[in-house]
Amino acid sequence: MMKKLLIIVSMGVLILSLTGCANKNKNASGVDAEKYVTLTQDQYMGIEATKEAVEVTDEEIQARIDSTLESNKVKTDVTDRAVQEGDIVNIDFMGTIDGEEFAGGTNEGYELEIGSNSFIDGFESGLIGHNAGETLTLNLTFPEDYSSTLYAGKDVVFDVTINSISTEILPEYTDEFVQSISEDYKTTAEYTEYLKGVLQDEEETAAQQNAENSVWNQIVSNAVVSEIPQELIDKYYNMMNDTYEQYAESAGMELEDFISAYYGLDYAAYEQNVKEQAESIAKESLVIGYIADKEDIAVTDEELQEQAALYAAQYGYESGDAFLEATDQEAFKENLSNQKVLDFVLDNAVIK
Repeated sequence: MMKKLLIIVSMGVLILSLTGCANKNKNASGVDAEKYVTLTQDQYMGIEATKEAVEVTDEEIQARIDSTLESNKVKTDVTDRAVQEGDIVNIDFMGTIDGEEFAGGTNEGYELEIGSNSFIDGFESGLIGHNAGETLTLNLTFPEDYSSTLYAGKDVVFDVTINSISTEILPEYTDEFVQSISEDYKTTAEYTEYLKGVLQDEEETAAQQNAENSVWNQIVSNAVVSEIPQELIDKYYNMMNDTYEQYAESAGMELEDFISAYYGLDYAAYEQNVKEQAESIAKESLVIGYIADKEDIAVTDEELQEQAALYAAQYGYESGDAFLEATDQEAFKENLSNQKVLDFVLDNAVIK
């Protein structure tokens, strides 16, 4: 399943950057939501959800310690031997199929851990026993069940140059190690307690988000939507499709090749997937719009300016006005309106 690429607020509801078209509604859907949605007030106010209790375990703390050690491995260059299992090699490589380079098959200065199984069978093992400075050719075959149908089962040739070899040593969890990575903590006991607090906060946030997800999902389930306007579905389909096209362009690939290479989908499956997402998003936007109209929820000019100033500071604009000039003001205002609706139903929910 492909991930949704639009912005998602805490309870999993999509805040959508709509085009700045004029409409008579104050809600974010851009259509008369009351024409399509049936939802009583008690079906979106006072919704109950349970927030799970959080308890950080010793195993979770140790896993975070291990992760911290892993991310602070000490790297040492190897100059007196050939590549071995577990080494880190810096390589340049070029892959060709039937004599032609293919998307994603060429790179320079790539850091590869031998034994990580990051590449197809035979690539990493083919580097073992070779020295830094060597160039070699690997004649391999993509597996039949490879994620990209474009390459599955095909023969491929990789020309590889080994630039350097190195090893990484895992440090010990000592007071000295803690002092080397932190200015605030001096001992392992102090740092362990800090990590426990971090995990507690993360899990509390996750539990709260899960409860909020439950609230919103119940509201959407309660809503009877007689019809989803095709124009709304098309709008969200085009927004997502445009995003994937931008990603494909950044990767130097056609959209169909990008979808196959990175998601393992043919184009028909991709279109169906995006269509289903667009329908889901359109329904949620109608429900948001309905509640906005019923509860007279709208963004004031003061709120717009306040939020614009916050975004300007975050993204490096000189002022809120400069930010608004550079963005779609109607879309920005609609996003803020959507958030107000979501905040409203959560403020009126009962999370135990």
